[in-house]
Amino acid sequence: MKTLMKWGLIAGVVVVLLIVGAIVLVPRFVDVKQYKPKIEELVSEQTGRSFSMGDEIDISVFPWVGVRLSDIRLGSPKGFTSPDMVKVKGFEVRLKVMPLLSRQVQVKTFVVDSPEIYLEKNKAGTGNWEGLGTAGRDKSAEKKTEESGEDRNASGELPIKSLMVDRFSIINGLVVYSDPGAGLTKKLTDFNLDLTEISLDKPFLMELSAKLDEKLFALKTKLQASPSAISLSDGTFTLDDSTLSFAAGIKEFEKPNISFDLNLDQIDLDRYLPGAKAGEGEKAKPGEKKKAESKPAKAGKSSSPDYTALRKMVVDGQVKVGRLKASNITIQDFTAHVTGKNGVFNLDPLSLNLYQGSVAAKAGLDVRKNRPATRLSLDAKGIQAGPLIKDGASMEVIEGTLAAGMNLAMTGDTPEMVKKSLTGKGEVSFTDGAVIGVDLANMVRNVGSKLGVSQTPDQKPRTDFSELKIPFSAGNGLANVQDASLVSPLLRVLVKGSAHLIKETLDFRVDPKFVATLKGQGDTKERSGLMVPVLVTGTFAEPKIRPDLKGMLGKDITDPKKLQQLIQGDGSGQDGKSIEEEAKGLLKGLLGN
Repeated sequence: MKTLMKWGLIAGVVVVLLIVGAIVLVPRFVDVKQYKPKIEELVSEQTGRSFSMGDEIDISVFPWVGVRLSDIRLGSPKGFTSPDMVKVKGFEVRLKVMPLLSRQVQVKTFVVDSPEIYLEKNKAGTGNWEGLGTAGRDKSAEKKTEESGEDRNASGELPIKSLMVDRFSIINGLVVYSDPGAGLTKKLTDFNLDLTEISLDKPFLMELSAKLDEKLFALKTKLQASPSAISLSDGTFTLDDSTLSFAAGIKEFEKPNISFDLNLDQIDLDRYLPGAKAGEGEKAKPGEKKKAESKPAKAGKSSSPDYTALRKMVVDGQVKVGRLKASNITIQDFTAHVTGKNGVFNLDPLSLNLYQGSVAAKAGLDVRKNRPATRLSLDAKGIQAGPLIKDGASMEVIEGTLAAGMNLAMTGDTPEMVKKSLTGKGEVSFTDGAVIGVDLANMVRNVGSKLGVSQTPDQKPRTDFSELKIPFSAGNGLANVQDASLVSPLLRVLVKGSAHLIKETLDFRVDPKFVATLKGQGDTKERSGLMVPVLVTGTFAEPKIRPDLKGMLGKDITDPKKLQQLIQGDGSGQDGKSIEEEAKGLLKGLLGN
Protein backbone atom coordinates (compact mmCIF):
# COMPACT_ATOMS: atom_id res chain seq x y z
CA MET A 1 0.00 0.00 0.00
CA LYS A 2 2.81 2.33 0.91
CA THR A 3 4.55 1.53 -2.36
CA LEU A 4 1.34 2.36 -4.30
CA MET A 5 0.97 5.69 -2.54
CA LYS A 6 4.62 6.48 -3.15
CA TRP A 7 4.37 5.85 -6.89
CA GLY A 8 1.05 7.72 -7.06
CA LEU A 9 2.63 10.76 -5.42
CA ILE A 10 5.57 10.61 -7.80
CA ALA A 11 3.21 10.39 -10.79
CA GLY A 12 1.25 13.40 -9.54
CA VAL A 13 4.38 15.47 -9.15
CA VAL A 14 5.52 14.50 -12.65
CA VAL A 15 2.15 15.51 -14.14
CA VAL A 16 2.28 18.90 -12.37
CA LEU A 17 5.85 19.46 -13.56
CA LEU A 18 4.84 18.59 -17.11
CA ILE A 19 1.89 21.02 -17.00
CA VAL A 20 4.02 23.81 -15.54
CA GLY A 21 6.73 23.07 -18.07
CA ALA A 22 4.24 23.21 -20.90
CA ILE A 23 2.82 26.49 -19.63
CA VAL A 24 6.28 28.03 -19.37
CA LEU A 25 7.90 26.53 -22.48
CA VAL A 26 5.06 26.42 -25.04
CA PRO A 27 4.84 30.22 -25.48
CA ARG A 28 8.60 30.26 -26.04
CA PHE A 29 8.52 27.73 -28.84
CA VAL A 30 5.13 28.48 -30.44
CA ASP A 31 5.25 31.41 -32.87
CA VAL A 32 2.05 33.31 -32.07
CA LYS A 33 2.81 35.78 -34.87
CA GLN A 34 1.66 33.19 -37.38
CA TYR A 35 -1.91 33.78 -36.15
CA LYS A 36 -1.66 37.56 -36.66
CA PRO A 37 -3.08 37.61 -40.24
CA LYS A 38 -6.00 35.42 -39.16
CA ILE A 39 -6.79 37.71 -36.21
CA GLU A 40 -6.64 40.81 -38.42
CA GLU A 41 -8.92 39.16 -40.98
CA LEU A 42 -11.43 38.11 -38.32
CA VAL A 43 -11.63 41.59 -36.76
CA SER A 44 -12.01 43.19 -40.19
CA GLU A 45 -14.90 40.87 -40.99
CA GLN A 46 -16.67 41.63 -37.73
CA THR A 47 -16.20 45.41 -37.82
CA GLY A 48 -16.32 46.07 -41.55
CA ARG A 49 -13.17 48.16 -41.22
CA SER A 50 -9.50 47.66 -41.92
CA PHE A 51 -7.60 46.33 -38.91
CA SER A 52 -3.92 45.76 -38.28
CA MET A 53 -1.50 45.02 -35.44
CA GLY A 54 2.23 45.53 -35.07
CA ASP A 55 4.73 42.69 -35.06
CA GLU A 56 5.38 43.00 -31.33
CA ILE A 57 3.03 40.37 -29.88
CA ASP A 58 3.68 38.72 -26.54
CA ILE A 59 1.59 36.02 -24.84
CA SER A 60 2.29 34.57 -21.41
CA VAL A 61 0.39 31.98 -19.38
CA PHE A 62 2.26 31.76 -16.08
CA PRO A 63 1.88 32.96 -13.41
CA TRP A 64 -0.63 35.30 -15.09
CA VAL A 65 -2.30 34.85 -18.45
CA GLY A 66 -1.22 37.92 -20.35
CA VAL A 67 -1.34 39.54 -23.78
CA ARG A 68 0.74 42.45 -25.00
CA LEU A 69 0.06 44.05 -28.40
CA SER A 70 1.47 47.06 -30.25
CA ASP A 71 0.48 49.48 -33.01
CA ILE A 72 -3.21 48.56 -33.16
CA ARG A 73 -5.18 50.37 -35.90
CA LEU A 74 -8.86 50.35 -36.78
CA GLY A 75 -9.59 52.24 -39.99
CA SER A 76 -12.21 54.79 -40.97
CA PRO A 77 -14.55 54.26 -43.93
CA LYS A 78 -13.61 55.81 -47.24
CA GLY A 79 -14.27 59.52 -47.68
CA PHE A 80 -12.98 60.70 -44.30
CA THR A 81 -9.90 62.80 -43.59
CA SER A 82 -8.32 60.48 -41.03
CA PRO A 83 -7.45 57.03 -42.41
CA ASP A 84 -7.66 55.53 -38.90
CA MET A 85 -10.55 55.94 -36.47
CA VAL A 86 -8.63 54.30 -33.60
CA LYS A 87 -4.90 53.93 -33.01
CA VAL A 88 -3.25 52.40 -29.94
CA LYS A 89 0.49 52.43 -29.41
CA GLY A 90 0.43 49.59 -26.89
CA PHE A 91 -2.01 47.37 -25.01
CA GLU A 92 -1.36 44.97 -22.13
CA VAL A 93 -3.61 42.86 -19.93
CA ARG A 94 -2.73 40.19 -17.38
CA LEU A 95 -5.21 38.14 -15.34
CA LYS A 96 -5.64 34.84 -13.54
CA VAL A 97 -7.55 32.08 -15.34
CA MET A 98 -8.60 29.66 -12.60
CA PRO A 99 -10.74 32.17 -10.64
CA LEU A 100 -12.76 32.81 -13.84
CA LEU A 101 -14.27 29.34 -13.43
CA SER A 102 -15.99 30.57 -10.27
CA ARG A 103 -16.94 33.95 -11.80
CA GLN A 104 -14.14 35.79 -10.01
CA VAL A 105 -12.10 38.25 -12.05
CA GLN A 106 -8.59 39.02 -10.86
CA VAL A 107 -6.63 41.39 -13.09
CA LYS A 108 -3.03 42.32 -12.43
CA THR A 109 -2.65 44.94 -15.15
CA PHE A 110 -4.84 46.57 -17.77
CA VAL A 111 -2.96 49.31 -19.62
CA VAL A 112 -3.82 51.17 -22.82
CA ASP A 113 -0.85 53.24 -23.99
CA SER A 114 -1.35 56.35 -26.15
CA PRO A 115 -4.78 55.64 -27.62
CA GLU A 116 -5.92 58.03 -30.35
CA ILE A 117 -9.58 58.27 -31.36
CA TYR A 118 -10.63 60.37 -34.35
CA LEU A 119 -14.38 61.02 -34.61
CA GLU A 120 -15.34 62.83 -37.78
CA LYS A 121 -18.45 63.78 -39.72
CA ASN A 122 -18.37 64.25 -43.49
CA LYS A 123 -20.25 66.86 -45.51
CA ALA A 124 -23.34 64.66 -45.56
CA GLY A 125 -23.39 64.58 -41.76
CA THR A 126 -22.42 60.90 -41.50
CA GLY A 127 -19.99 59.94 -38.74
CA ASN A 128 -17.06 57.63 -39.31
CA TRP A 129 -18.23 55.57 -36.33
CA GLU A 130 -21.61 54.78 -37.87
CA GLY A 131 -22.12 51.25 -39.15
CA LEU A 132 -19.27 49.88 -37.06
CA GLY A 133 -19.68 46.13 -36.50
CA THR A 134 -22.68 45.64 -38.79
CA ALA A 135 -20.70 43.77 -41.46
CA GLY A 136 -20.27 40.51 -39.54
CA ARG A 137 -23.49 40.62 -37.58
CA ASP A 138 -25.94 37.73 -37.94
CA LYS A 139 -29.20 39.62 -38.33
CA SER A 140 -31.33 36.48 -38.40
CA ALA A 141 -29.95 35.36 -35.05
CA GLU A 142 -30.51 38.81 -33.59
CA LYS A 143 -34.10 38.80 -34.80
CA LYS A 144 -34.75 35.44 -33.19
CA THR A 145 -33.27 36.64 -29.92
CA GLU A 146 -35.41 39.79 -29.95
CA GLU A 147 -38.56 37.83 -30.75
CA SER A 148 -37.92 35.30 -28.02
CA GLY A 149 -37.36 38.07 -25.48
CA GLU A 150 -35.02 35.87 -23.51
CA ASP A 151 -33.00 37.47 -20.76
CA ARG A 152 -29.84 35.60 -19.96
CA ASN A 153 -29.57 37.29 -16.59
CA ALA A 154 -33.15 37.80 -15.51
CA SER A 155 -32.20 37.86 -11.85
CA GLY A 156 -30.44 41.20 -12.29
CA GLU A 157 -27.23 39.92 -10.73
CA LEU A 158 -23.84 40.79 -12.09
CA PRO A 159 -22.26 38.10 -14.29
CA ILE A 160 -19.30 38.05 -11.85
CA LYS A 161 -19.09 37.40 -8.13
CA SER A 162 -16.04 39.51 -7.41
CA LEU A 163 -13.67 41.87 -9.18
CA MET A 164 -10.12 42.78 -8.23
CA VAL A 165 -7.91 44.93 -10.46
CA ASP A 166 -4.54 46.07 -9.23
CA ARG A 167 -4.09 48.66 -11.96
CA PHE A 168 -6.25 50.04 -14.77
CA SER A 169 -4.59 52.80 -16.77
CA ILE A 170 -5.07 54.83 -19.91
CA ILE A 171 -1.92 56.77 -20.69
CA ASN A 172 -1.54 59.87 -22.87
CA GLY A 173 -4.84 59.54 -24.71
CA LEU A 174 -6.15 61.74 -27.52
CA VAL A 175 -9.73 62.28 -28.76
CA VAL A 176 -10.49 64.55 -31.71
CA TYR A 177 -14.03 65.39 -32.84
CA SER A 178 -14.49 67.20 -36.14
CA ASP A 179 -17.65 68.38 -37.89
CA PRO A 180 -16.67 70.60 -40.84
CA GLY A 181 -20.31 71.23 -41.75
CA ALA A 182 -20.92 72.88 -38.37
CA GLY A 183 -17.46 74.43 -38.25
CA LEU A 184 -16.77 72.56 -35.01
CA THR A 185 -13.57 70.93 -33.82
CA LYS A 186 -12.94 69.69 -30.28
CA LYS A 187 -9.73 68.16 -29.04
CA LEU A 188 -9.11 66.22 -25.82
CA THR A 189 -5.38 65.79 -25.24
CA ASP A 190 -3.05 64.46 -22.54
CA PHE A 191 -5.80 62.17 -21.27
CA ASN A 192 -4.65 60.05 -18.34
CA LEU A 193 -6.84 57.77 -16.24
CA ASP A 194 -5.55 55.68 -13.35
CA LEU A 195 -7.64 53.33 -11.20
CA THR A 196 -5.88 51.43 -8.43
CA GLU A 197 -6.99 48.50 -6.28
CA ILE A 198 -10.39 48.22 -7.93
CA SER A 199 -12.86 46.14 -5.97
CA LEU A 200 -16.60 45.71 -5.60
CA ASP A 201 -16.23 45.46 -1.84
CA LYS A 202 -14.42 48.67 -0.91
CA PRO A 203 -13.70 52.16 -2.30
CA PHE A 204 -10.85 52.56 -4.75
CA LEU A 205 -8.95 55.60 -5.96
CA MET A 206 -9.63 57.18 -9.35
CA GLU A 207 -7.43 59.90 -10.85
CA LEU A 208 -8.05 61.58 -14.18
CA SER A 209 -6.43 64.51 -15.96
CA ALA A 210 -6.68 65.95 -19.47
CA LYS A 211 -6.81 69.09 -21.57
CA LEU A 212 -9.97 70.05 -23.44
CA ASP A 213 -9.07 72.57 -26.12
CA GLU A 214 -5.92 73.37 -24.11
CA LYS A 215 -7.95 73.93 -20.92
CA LEU A 216 -6.52 71.71 -18.19
CA PHE A 217 -8.81 69.81 -15.84
CA ALA A 218 -8.22 67.07 -13.30
CA LEU A 219 -10.38 64.76 -11.21
CA LYS A 220 -9.52 62.78 -8.10
CA THR A 221 -12.01 60.82 -6.01
CA LYS A 222 -12.73 57.59 -4.18
CA LEU A 223 -15.19 55.43 -6.05
CA GLN A 224 -17.22 52.53 -4.71
CA ALA A 225 -19.54 50.50 -6.90
CA SER A 226 -21.85 47.55 -6.39
CA PRO A 227 -24.77 46.05 -8.30
CA SER A 228 -27.16 48.39 -6.46
CA ALA A 229 -25.20 51.55 -5.70
CA ILE A 230 -22.39 53.89 -6.77
CA SER A 231 -20.78 56.48 -4.53
CA LEU A 232 -18.08 59.14 -4.90
CA SER A 233 -16.34 60.57 -1.85
CA ASP A 234 -13.48 62.93 -1.02
CA GLY A 235 -13.65 64.22 -4.59
CA THR A 236 -11.88 67.22 -6.09
CA PHE A 237 -12.23 68.57 -9.61
CA THR A 238 -10.01 71.38 -10.89
CA LEU A 239 -10.50 73.39 -14.05
CA ASP A 240 -8.01 76.19 -14.63
CA ASP A 241 -8.20 78.24 -11.41
CA SER A 242 -11.51 76.70 -10.21
CA THR A 243 -11.71 73.90 -7.64
CA LEU A 244 -14.79 71.83 -6.89
CA SER A 245 -15.02 69.64 -3.81
CA PHE A 246 -17.74 67.04 -4.06
CA ALA A 247 -19.38 63.89 -2.80
CA ALA A 248 -22.22 62.09 -4.53
CA GLY A 249 -24.06 58.82 -4.56
CA ILE A 250 -26.84 56.92 -6.27
CA LYS A 251 -28.58 53.78 -5.12
CA GLU A 252 -31.65 51.74 -6.03
CA PHE A 253 -31.21 52.27 -9.76
CA GLU A 254 -34.79 51.30 -10.61
CA LYS A 255 -36.02 54.12 -8.35
CA PRO A 256 -32.84 56.20 -8.19
CA ASN A 257 -32.03 57.78 -4.87
CA ILE A 258 -29.52 60.55 -5.62
CA SER A 259 -27.55 62.59 -3.14
CA PHE A 260 -24.81 65.16 -3.72
CA ASP A 261 -22.84 67.89 -1.99
CA LEU A 262 -20.99 70.31 -4.28
CA ASN A 263 -18.78 73.17 -3.13
CA LEU A 264 -17.14 75.34 -5.82
CA ASP A 265 -14.79 78.14 -4.86
CA GLN A 266 -15.07 80.23 -8.05
CA ILE A 267 -15.68 79.97 -11.77
CA ASP A 268 -15.93 82.24 -14.80
CA LEU A 269 -18.46 80.53 -17.08
CA ASP A 270 -17.92 83.11 -19.82
CA ARG A 271 -14.55 81.46 -20.48
CA TYR A 272 -16.21 78.18 -21.44
CA LEU A 273 -19.70 78.91 -22.76
CA PRO A 274 -20.12 79.88 -26.42
CA GLY A 275 -21.97 83.07 -27.32
CA ALA A 276 -21.52 86.27 -29.28
CA LYS A 277 -20.18 89.22 -27.39
CA ALA A 278 -22.20 92.35 -27.14
CA GLY A 279 -22.05 94.43 -30.26
CA GLU A 280 -20.76 91.61 -32.46
CA GLY A 281 -22.47 90.30 -35.53
CA GLU A 282 -24.61 91.97 -38.13
CA LYS A 283 -27.48 93.95 -36.70
CA ALA A 284 -30.89 93.27 -38.15
CA LYS A 285 -32.66 96.07 -39.90
CA PRO A 286 -35.49 97.64 -37.97
CA GLY A 287 -38.60 95.53 -38.18
CA GLU A 288 -36.97 92.43 -39.64
CA LYS A 289 -35.76 90.04 -36.95
CA LYS A 290 -37.75 91.61 -34.17
CA LYS A 291 -40.90 91.43 -36.22
CA ALA A 292 -40.42 87.73 -36.77
CA GLU A 293 -39.76 87.18 -33.10
CA SER A 294 -42.87 89.07 -32.05
CA LYS A 295 -45.17 86.40 -33.49
CA PRO A 296 -46.17 83.90 -30.84
CA ALA A 297 -45.15 80.35 -31.63
CA LYS A 298 -47.98 78.10 -32.73
CA ALA A 299 -48.76 75.16 -30.57
CA GLY A 300 -47.52 71.98 -32.18
CA LYS A 301 -48.83 68.46 -31.97
CA SER A 302 -45.73 67.16 -30.24
CA SER A 303 -46.44 64.86 -27.33
CA SER A 304 -45.91 66.03 -23.78
CA PRO A 305 -42.68 64.97 -22.06
CA ASP A 306 -42.76 61.78 -20.00
CA TYR A 307 -42.20 62.57 -16.31
CA THR A 308 -42.23 58.94 -15.14
CA ALA A 309 -38.51 58.97 -14.33
CA LEU A 310 -38.86 62.12 -12.21
CA ARG A 311 -41.78 60.63 -10.30
CA LYS A 312 -39.61 57.67 -9.29
CA MET A 313 -36.59 59.78 -8.36
CA VAL A 314 -35.51 60.75 -4.86
CA VAL A 315 -33.10 63.70 -4.63
CA ASP A 316 -31.36 65.45 -1.77
CA GLY A 317 -28.42 67.70 -2.56
CA GLN A 318 -26.89 71.09 -2.09
CA VAL A 319 -24.68 73.37 -4.15
CA LYS A 320 -22.46 76.20 -2.90
CA VAL A 321 -20.47 78.60 -5.08
CA GLY A 322 -18.20 81.26 -3.63
CA ARG A 323 -18.01 83.42 -6.75
CA LEU A 324 -19.61 82.90 -10.16
CA LYS A 325 -19.51 84.96 -13.33
CA ALA A 326 -21.92 84.35 -16.20
CA SER A 327 -22.98 86.68 -19.04
CA ASN A 328 -20.60 89.19 -17.47
CA ILE A 329 -22.70 89.28 -14.28
CA THR A 330 -20.90 88.42 -11.04
CA ILE A 331 -22.60 86.85 -8.03
CA GLN A 332 -21.21 85.71 -4.68
CA ASP A 333 -22.15 83.25 -1.96
CA PHE A 334 -24.58 81.20 -4.05
CA THR A 335 -26.35 78.49 -2.04
CA ALA A 336 -29.07 76.09 -3.17
CA HIS A 337 -30.65 73.04 -1.55
CA VAL A 338 -32.81 70.77 -3.69
CA THR A 339 -35.01 67.95 -2.44
CA GLY A 340 -37.47 65.76 -4.28
CA LYS A 341 -39.64 62.71 -3.79
CA ASN A 342 -42.75 61.20 -5.44
CA GLY A 343 -42.72 63.79 -8.21
CA VAL A 344 -42.52 66.88 -5.96
CA PHE A 345 -39.27 68.87 -6.00
CA ASN A 346 -38.36 71.87 -3.86
CA LEU A 347 -35.56 74.38 -4.13
CA ASP A 348 -35.34 75.83 -0.64
CA PRO A 349 -33.39 77.84 0.07
CA LEU A 350 -31.82 79.54 -2.92
CA SER A 351 -29.78 82.58 -1.96
CA LEU A 352 -27.05 84.72 -3.45
CA ASN A 353 -25.43 88.13 -3.22
CA LEU A 354 -24.84 90.46 -6.14
CA TYR A 355 -23.98 94.13 -6.66
CA GLN A 356 -24.15 95.09 -2.97
CA GLY A 357 -27.54 93.41 -2.59
CA SER A 358 -29.03 89.99 -1.97
CA VAL A 359 -31.62 87.61 -3.40
CA ALA A 360 -33.55 84.95 -1.49
CA ALA A 361 -35.90 82.63 -3.34
CA LYS A 362 -37.91 79.44 -3.09
CA ALA A 363 -39.15 77.34 -5.98
CA GLY A 364 -41.16 74.18 -6.43
CA LEU A 365 -41.93 71.74 -9.25
CA ASP A 366 -44.78 69.21 -9.12
CA VAL A 367 -44.84 66.57 -11.88
CA ARG A 368 -47.35 64.19 -10.34
CA LYS A 369 -49.80 65.15 -13.08
CA ASN A 370 -49.25 65.24 -16.83
CA ARG A 371 -48.78 69.01 -16.76
CA PRO A 372 -46.08 70.18 -14.36
CA ALA A 373 -46.94 72.90 -11.86
CA THR A 374 -44.27 75.44 -10.92
CA ARG A 375 -44.20 78.04 -8.18
CA LEU A 376 -41.67 80.74 -7.37
CA SER A 377 -41.27 83.26 -4.59
CA LEU A 378 -38.48 85.83 -4.65
CA ASP A 379 -37.26 88.64 -2.44
CA ALA A 380 -34.43 90.89 -3.65
CA LYS A 381 -33.12 94.01 -1.95
CA GLY A 382 -30.22 96.46 -1.96
CA ILE A 383 -29.08 95.68 -5.53
CA GLN A 384 -27.32 98.46 -7.44
CA ALA A 385 -29.22 98.40 -10.74
CA GLY A 386 -26.84 100.58 -12.75
CA PRO A 387 -23.74 98.35 -12.57
CA LEU A 388 -25.90 95.21 -12.90
CA ILE A 389 -27.55 96.35 -16.16
CA LYS A 390 -24.33 97.77 -17.52
CA ASP A 391 -22.45 94.51 -16.93
CA GLY A 392 -25.24 92.21 -18.09
CA ALA A 393 -26.66 94.14 -21.04
CA SER A 394 -23.95 96.72 -21.84
CA MET A 395 -26.55 99.45 -21.44
CA GLU A 396 -26.99 102.51 -19.25
CA VAL A 397 -30.73 102.74 -18.73
CA ILE A 398 -31.42 103.24 -15.07
CA GLU A 399 -29.57 103.72 -11.81
CA GLY A 400 -30.66 103.27 -8.23
CA THR A 401 -31.15 100.67 -5.52
CA LEU A 402 -33.29 97.83 -6.76
CA ALA A 403 -35.73 95.85 -4.64
CA ALA A 404 -38.22 93.25 -5.80
CA GLY A 405 -40.70 90.83 -4.31
CA MET A 406 -42.98 88.42 -6.12
CA ASN A 407 -45.00 85.23 -5.79
CA LEU A 408 -45.79 83.46 -9.06
CA ALA A 409 -47.34 80.15 -10.10
CA MET A 410 -47.74 78.52 -13.50
CA THR A 411 -48.75 75.23 -15.11
CA GLY A 412 -47.48 73.54 -18.25
CA ASP A 413 -44.27 72.74 -20.06
CA THR A 414 -44.57 74.96 -23.14
CA PRO A 415 -44.26 78.77 -23.38
CA GLU A 416 -47.92 79.04 -24.42
CA MET A 417 -49.13 77.04 -21.41
CA VAL A 418 -46.96 79.04 -19.03
CA LYS A 419 -48.17 82.40 -20.39
CA LYS A 420 -51.80 81.34 -20.21
CA SER A 421 -51.60 79.91 -16.69
CA LEU A 422 -49.27 82.46 -15.07
CA THR A 423 -50.77 83.90 -11.89
CA GLY A 424 -49.44 85.93 -9.01
CA LYS A 425 -48.34 89.40 -8.07
CA GLY A 426 -45.29 91.36 -7.14
CA GLU A 427 -43.54 94.70 -7.08
CA VAL A 428 -40.30 96.10 -8.45
CA SER A 429 -38.93 99.36 -7.10
CA PHE A 430 -35.93 101.64 -7.52
CA THR A 431 -34.92 104.30 -5.01
CA ASP A 432 -32.53 107.27 -5.21
CA GLY A 433 -31.74 106.69 -8.84
CA ALA A 434 -31.98 108.17 -12.30
CA VAL A 435 -33.28 107.37 -15.75
CA ILE A 436 -30.36 107.68 -18.15
CA GLY A 437 -30.83 109.34 -21.56
CA VAL A 438 -33.41 112.00 -20.67
CA ASP A 439 -32.83 115.26 -18.72
CA LEU A 440 -36.25 116.70 -17.92
CA ALA A 441 -34.85 119.32 -15.57
CA ASN A 442 -32.68 120.78 -18.32
CA MET A 443 -35.59 120.51 -20.74
CA VAL A 444 -37.81 122.70 -18.55
CA ARG A 445 -35.00 125.14 -17.76
CA ASN A 446 -34.72 125.76 -21.49
CA VAL A 447 -38.42 126.37 -22.03
CA GLY A 448 -37.38 129.86 -22.95
CA SER A 449 -34.09 129.35 -24.75
CA LYS A 450 -33.84 133.09 -25.25
CA LEU A 451 -33.13 133.38 -21.52
CA GLY A 452 -29.70 131.93 -22.24
CA VAL A 453 -29.66 129.31 -19.49
CA SER A 454 -26.39 127.42 -19.72
CA GLN A 455 -26.41 123.81 -20.95
CA THR A 456 -23.95 120.99 -20.42
CA PRO A 457 -23.82 119.07 -23.69
CA ASP A 458 -20.78 117.10 -22.54
CA GLN A 459 -22.75 115.40 -19.78
CA LYS A 460 -25.04 112.46 -20.47
CA PRO A 461 -28.67 113.52 -19.93
CA ARG A 462 -30.42 111.99 -16.90
CA THR A 463 -33.57 112.40 -14.88
CA ASP A 464 -33.08 111.91 -11.16
CA PHE A 465 -35.85 110.37 -9.07
CA SER A 466 -36.37 109.52 -5.46
CA GLU A 467 -38.58 106.50 -6.14
CA LEU A 468 -39.78 104.38 -9.05
CA LYS A 469 -42.35 101.77 -8.06
CA ILE A 470 -43.94 99.17 -10.36
CA PRO A 471 -46.54 96.89 -8.76
CA PHE A 472 -47.93 94.18 -11.04
CA SER A 473 -50.21 91.16 -11.14
CA ALA A 474 -50.70 88.32 -13.59
CA GLY A 475 -53.69 86.20 -14.57
CA ASN A 476 -55.71 85.02 -17.57
CA GLY A 477 -52.80 85.61 -19.90
CA LEU A 478 -52.39 89.25 -18.88
CA ALA A 479 -49.75 91.12 -16.90
CA ASN A 480 -51.44 94.10 -15.29
CA VAL A 481 -49.72 97.23 -13.99
CA GLN A 482 -51.73 99.52 -11.72
CA ASP A 483 -50.54 102.68 -10.02
CA ALA A 484 -46.93 102.41 -11.12
CA SER A 485 -45.30 105.72 -10.25
CA LEU A 486 -42.12 107.74 -10.57
CA VAL A 487 -41.41 110.55 -8.12
CA SER A 488 -38.71 113.13 -8.79
CA PRO A 489 -38.04 116.77 -7.88
CA LEU A 490 -39.28 117.78 -11.32
CA LEU A 491 -42.10 115.46 -12.28
CA ARG A 492 -44.55 112.81 -11.23
CA VAL A 493 -45.43 109.88 -13.51
CA LEU A 494 -48.32 107.45 -13.21
CA VAL A 495 -48.56 104.32 -15.36
CA LYS A 496 -51.54 102.00 -15.84
CA GLY A 497 -52.23 99.28 -18.34
CA SER A 498 -51.61 95.67 -19.28
CA ALA A 499 -49.50 93.40 -21.45
CA HIS A 500 -51.11 90.47 -23.24
CA LEU A 501 -48.63 87.65 -22.68
CA ILE A 502 -50.07 85.31 -25.31
CA LYS A 503 -50.53 87.86 -28.11
CA GLU A 504 -47.44 89.76 -26.90
CA THR A 505 -49.13 93.15 -27.21
CA LEU A 506 -48.98 96.30 -25.06
CA ASP A 507 -51.68 98.67 -23.86
CA PHE A 508 -50.36 101.27 -21.40
CA ARG A 509 -51.03 104.91 -20.60
CA VAL A 510 -48.33 107.07 -19.06
CA ASP A 511 -49.32 110.32 -17.35
CA PRO A 512 -46.35 112.56 -16.48
CA LYS A 513 -47.00 115.80 -14.63
CA PHE A 514 -44.46 118.56 -14.08
CA VAL A 515 -44.34 120.18 -10.67
CA ALA A 516 -45.14 123.87 -10.27
CA THR A 517 -41.60 124.99 -9.48
CA LEU A 518 -38.00 123.92 -9.99
CA LYS A 519 -36.65 125.58 -6.87
CA GLY A 520 -33.47 123.97 -5.72
CA GLN A 521 -32.57 122.93 -9.25
CA GLY A 522 -31.33 126.26 -10.61
CA ASP A 523 -34.72 127.60 -11.75
CA THR A 524 -37.10 129.66 -9.58
CA LYS A 525 -39.65 130.42 -12.30
CA GLU A 526 -43.16 129.46 -11.22
CA ARG A 527 -44.88 126.95 -13.55
CA SER A 528 -48.22 125.25 -13.43
CA GLY A 529 -48.50 121.51 -13.78
CA LEU A 530 -49.01 120.28 -17.33
CA MET A 531 -50.16 116.74 -18.11
CA VAL A 532 -48.60 115.16 -21.23
CA PRO A 533 -50.19 111.68 -21.59
CA VAL A 534 -48.30 109.05 -23.56
CA LEU A 535 -49.78 105.86 -25.00
CA VAL A 536 -47.71 102.70 -25.34
CA THR A 537 -49.12 100.12 -27.76
CA GLY A 538 -47.77 97.67 -30.33
CA THR A 539 -45.91 94.47 -29.58
CA PHE A 540 -43.16 93.42 -27.20
CA ALA A 541 -40.64 93.49 -30.05
CA GLU A 542 -41.91 96.74 -31.62
CA PRO A 543 -43.58 98.98 -29.05
CA LYS A 544 -45.26 102.13 -30.36
CA ILE A 545 -44.93 105.20 -28.19
CA ARG A 546 -46.97 108.32 -29.01
CA PRO A 547 -48.42 111.33 -27.17
CA ASP A 548 -52.12 111.17 -26.39
CA LEU A 549 -52.92 114.57 -27.91
CA LYS A 550 -56.64 113.93 -27.72
CA GLY A 551 -56.46 113.17 -24.03
CA MET A 552 -54.14 116.12 -23.40
CA LEU A 553 -56.33 118.66 -25.25
CA GLY A 554 -59.54 117.27 -23.87
CA LYS A 555 -58.48 117.05 -20.25
CA ASP A 556 -55.23 118.65 -19.29
CA ILE A 557 -55.14 121.88 -21.30
CA THR A 558 -58.28 123.74 -20.27
CA ASP A 559 -56.54 127.12 -20.07
CA PRO A 560 -56.13 128.77 -23.51
CA LYS A 561 -52.91 130.46 -22.30
CA LYS A 562 -51.29 127.05 -21.75
CA LEU A 563 -52.21 125.95 -25.25
CA GLN A 564 -50.79 129.21 -26.62
CA GLN A 565 -47.54 128.63 -24.71
CA LEU A 566 -47.27 125.12 -26.12
CA ILE A 567 -47.83 126.29 -29.71
CA GLN A 568 -45.52 129.32 -29.44
CA GLY A 569 -42.63 127.32 -28.08
CA ASP A 570 -42.77 127.93 -24.34
CA GLY A 571 -43.63 124.28 -24.05
CA SER A 572 -40.66 123.18 -26.11
CA GLY A 573 -37.91 121.10 -24.69
CA GLN A 574 -34.30 120.46 -25.59
CA ASP A 575 -33.34 121.08 -29.22
CA GLY A 576 -36.86 122.31 -30.01
CA LYS A 577 -38.52 118.99 -29.15
CA SER A 578 -42.07 119.11 -27.84
CA ILE A 579 -42.84 118.04 -24.32
CA GLU A 580 -44.63 115.03 -25.80
CA GLU A 581 -41.46 114.00 -27.57
CA GLU A 582 -39.43 114.47 -24.40
CA ALA A 583 -41.91 112.35 -22.47
CA LYS A 584 -41.70 109.72 -25.18
CA GLY A 585 -37.93 109.76 -24.86
CA LEU A 586 -38.26 109.30 -21.12
CA LEU A 587 -40.47 106.25 -21.56
CA LYS A 588 -38.09 104.77 -24.11
CA GLY A 589 -35.32 105.19 -21.57
CA LEU A 590 -37.37 103.36 -18.96
CA LEU A 591 -38.15 100.51 -21.35
CA GLY A 592 -34.60 100.31 -22.66
CA ASN A 593 -35.63 100.86 -26.31
